[in-house]
Amino acid sequence: MARTRLLFCDSQEPSTLEVFYNDKNEISIWIEVDGENPTSISIDKLTSIKLVKTLKCEISKIGGSNG
Repeated sequence: MARTRLLFCDSQEPSTLEVFYNDKNEISIWIEVDGENPTSISIDKLTSIKLVKTLKCEISKIGGSNG
């Protein structure tokens, strides 16, 4: 499996969100705001799937025509 990190950058503030697979078979999510110490969480596969479903549900609630 490829070792991949996804990095998302806020367009308004110096904030980043980094997502990657770690050595414990978990998904790690790091959030850094304004260059401060990053906050992180690691979740297992089942919790990751639940998070994706919840995000999709919340995204569908956002109005507008941006997709």
